[in-house]
Amino acid sequence: MLRRIFSLAGLALIALSSAGCGSSGGEAKESNPFLVLDLEALPVETYIAERKIVPIQLRGTAITEPSLDALLVAPASATVRSVLVSPGDSVPRGSSIIAVNDAVIRAQNEQARLAEVQAEDSLVLRAQEYETAKALFEKGRLSEHELLASKLAYSTAEAQHWAAKAAFAQTSDVARKIRGPVQFDGQVAAIYVDIGDQLQPGSPIARIVQLDPLKLHFGASEREIRRIEIGQPVMASFPNSTQSTPDIRQGIVQSVAPVPAQGERTWQVEIMIENPQRVLPAGLVADLLITVDSGDPALVVPLEAVLEEEASVVFVVEEGIAQRRPVTLGKSQGNFVEVISGLQLGEVVVTTGNAALRSGSAVSVQPQ
Repeated sequence: MLRRIFSLAGLALIALSSAGCGSSGGEAKESNPFLVLDLEALPVETYIAERKIVPIQLRGTAITEPSLDALLVAPASATVRSVLVSPGDSVPRGSSIIAVNDAVIRAQNEQARLAEVQAEDSLVLRAQEYETAKALFEKGRLSEHELLASKLAYSTAEAQHWAAKAAFAQTSDVARKIRGPVQFDGQVAAIYVDIGDQLQPGSPIARIVQLDPLKLHFGASEREIRRIEIGQPVMASFPNSTQSTPDIRQGIVQSVAPVPAQGERTWQVEIMIENPQRVLPAGLVADLLITVDSGDPALVVPLEAVLEEEASVVFVVEEGIAQRRPVTLGKSQGNFVEVISGLQLGEVVVTTGNAALRSGSAVSVQPQ
């Protein structure tokens, strides 16, 4: 039985040897898959590792807020005669929100004005009398008691004048604020009154907001707050439901809290971003990228060149062969990541097609 097996093996070797020999006369040789290994190169795209400036950046999220937000309230009692604006309207500084039946308020204001005029006249008269009393006292024609009485009358008139002046200012402020005047250029967020409503002191009239610029608050950790300074550039990214790419806005760090938030270990960082035509509303979630250092030149590759396995690896192309190379990564910026070790300047790494590669795979670099 053993002899029969060896005989069969011998016949197989002879058959293979015969298949490798061609007949004379230039007949084509048949390929032998057992003797020839045909490697097919995989198409890939590559990038030459180079040095670039990689800024140091911090990431976070925040919600947009109005840069200014004011609640207008009634300073006195009045009846709403008409509402002059609607939610969403743009309102310039000083414009009125409502009209009221303010006859009583205007009458009170006029009375206060007349009282101030009278108090001022009285003050002028008492001042003249006091000056005369001092002159007579110097000549010995007036007693000290009479001088002190004149001085007291002058001081009383002065106090009454200041009180009348303050009362007139207060009634004037009420007469002005009863219409809900806007303190800054903004937009009507809400109206809380209607025609015929009876206002009481403190009753809300309207909410006015300013959406250009927008404000964002970012909670920085103890490690991050040491690097954040006023004036540093910020990039805010907003998802856009109608487009594949997010809406990107530039901003700056406006202020940095000197102490952490109460009961927390985070510091509030205020960021301002421009919002022309108020395209972005308040309440949107933004992804923030704060550049805290311009950085130094570093060896970088595109993010797509890096495969995350047990460790970060790239495929380096040498003479048409891809070799797997573990690398140590550093900071990232945009589409690039710093390579701290495992790669040399000028080496060629695979960026597209690397997921299908193994160490030793033949590759064909495609033009870009």
